[in-house]
Amino acid sequence: MTDAADATPCIATLRAELRDDTAFVATPTPRLSWTVNAAANGWLQDSAELTDGRDTIEIVGRDGVLVEWPFAPLTVGEARDVRVRARATSGAQTPWSASLRVESGYLAEGEWIARPVGLARPDRAAQPAVVRSRFHVERPIKRALLFWTALGVAEPELNGAAVSDDILAPGWTAYRDRLVHESVDVTALVHVGTNELTASIAGAWYTEKYGFFAFADRLYGTQPSFLAQLRVTYANGSTETLGATGEGWEAAGDGPVVESGIYAGEHQDLQRTSSDWAPARVGAAHLPGYENVPAPEARIAPPVRRIESLPVADVLTTPSGGRILDFGQNLVGRLRIRVRGAAGTRLIVKHAEVLEMVSCRCAHCATLQPPQRSTSPATTMCSNPASRSTASATRS
Repeated sequence: MTDAADATPCIATLRAELRDDTAFVATPTPRLSWTVNAAANGWLQDSAELTDGRDTIEIVGRDGVLVEWPFAPLTVGEARDVRVRARATSGAQTPWSASLRVESGYLAEGEWIARPVGLARPDRAAQPAVVRSRFHVERPIKRALLFWTALGVAEPELNGAAVSDDILAPGWTAYRDRLVHESVDVTALVHVGTNELTASIAGAWYTEKYGFFAFADRLYGTQPSFLAQLRVTYANGSTETLGATGEGWEAAGDGPVVESGIYAGEHQDLQRTSSDWAPARVGAAHLPGYENVPAPEARIAPPVRRIESLPVADVLTTPSGGRILDFGQNLVGRLRIRVRGAAGTRLIVKHAEVLEMVSCRCAHCATLQPPQRSTSPATTMCSNPASRSTASATRS
């Protein structure tokens, strides 16, 4: 066997700022971090060289974590390829690392023009909705970036395709003071001619009731909103903003998501499709004190994403004949279920971590109920043993 100490040292990882899931950074001067492979036993850095393809800068010392950007700042829309090599106090030196793409994922000063859009005449508080608009691209494009955020959460689609696999994006912020925008490369989804941008939206933290029992109340707003715009770059380098949320957008509240809440869960009716389109509300459905909608800033940390699917580890039968689906570990995720039943059958899914007296409190139980009309959220899962169903959990 080769002794680890004799192995040739090399750069194992290179990262800009806090994310390694994307090339986009939220600042024109992203800090850089790198590591040397574990095989380089006893490695102690003496210096490092960094290059962006224009300049090569030497950094003297042991620093290799969140090192200040040594090059000229990135401009809006600019990308560079960064490499590093390091030298040890012993004199050993790594080869140059693989290139790391670093791209500005933030907006220019004054570039943000998107306004909140949502249901103009909702039937109830915190009503989920779908919003949409069409925009026209006159000629072939070189690049298209979608910048979007929400007062609540959203799942955008462009020409019928999801723009990302993010979950519960853009997440919670102090909405009056700070919004975070997502930066998504959608070049492959945009074509010459008419394009359609849609988003399914729900209130999440923005419309959630905070507190206990009768004292729980909404803090930020009463209805979710979506905000987005595209930056399109043409072959000649010119850019144009298209599809910005505002006047001309439409909204519908009769889609398959009937109710949705961070604590209450979600009620879906898969027999429904969005059809009752009407001009969207423009502006936030805010509560007093939360009138301000700040221009969003770029995300600095990775979003919540699906990372793997887990099968059911064990099926437990309760004294009452119900079935408890045990995934064998704590996890954060959503169930993916295939079930047979008559159209209109109601499936209730519940989640919990505790079993008491071999009954569910409620650790993944599923119940099938006959077809019925209902407006209450489906938050339930103890399975009728006569039903045929399979389940897996997608972990986030």
